[in-house]
Amino acid sequence: MSEFKMFHAPLVIKTELLIEILQQKQAEGTFGTVENFLRERVSASTNAYEYTGYLNNIFDILSYYRANMDMLNTQKFNSLLYSSQKVHTKMKNEVPTYYSETSIVNNSQFATGCMIRGRVERSLLGRGTNIDEGAEVFDSLIFPSNVIKPSATVRCAILDKNVVIDEGVRIEGTPEKPLVVEKGTHVTEDIIGG
Repeated sequence: MSEFKMFHAPLVIKTELLIEILQQKQAEGTFGTVENFLRERVSASTNAYEYTGYLNNIFDILSYYRANMDMLNTQKFNSLLYSSQKVHTKMKNEVPTYYSETSIVNNSQFATGCMIRGRVERSLLGRGTNIDEGAEVFDSLIFPSNVIKPSATVRCAILDKNVVIDEGVRIEGTPEKPLVVEKGTHVTEDIIGG
């Protein structure tokens, strides 16, 4: 699906239909804007409903990071996932996340199967992630099956799947420029962004 602003509100249209409209206008030699072409196609068969919940456009790494971090805001989270237009996801029946006595957790979300022995603040963690004792994670998106070893620090970062951060290593980005670590990377040295 593609999204366009029309009448100062989001419009969702099937990608195939949008391509068909644009190809038709190109074949006719018609010049204009996508908005004008779509206005022409609005008819009695068009369906619409008002959506007043959370909405965000994702078009680069920073907007992706910010949209995900918005899910730590209870009002935005509930607005997106528990509105009248529910979001349905694939369910996995797995063990819950384990929090040891050494864990410190504040304003974070965890998928199932994580092992939390270290500190996690303002972050979202995917399934099966291990945060070892003494490790710290702040303001980050951690995809599934990552391992952050003791005394490692991750700050303002996006870690793709199956990343291993060695003991004592620092991964540090900023809220304006989060660092991205690619899938399957074994990080043995500090990565400091700015």
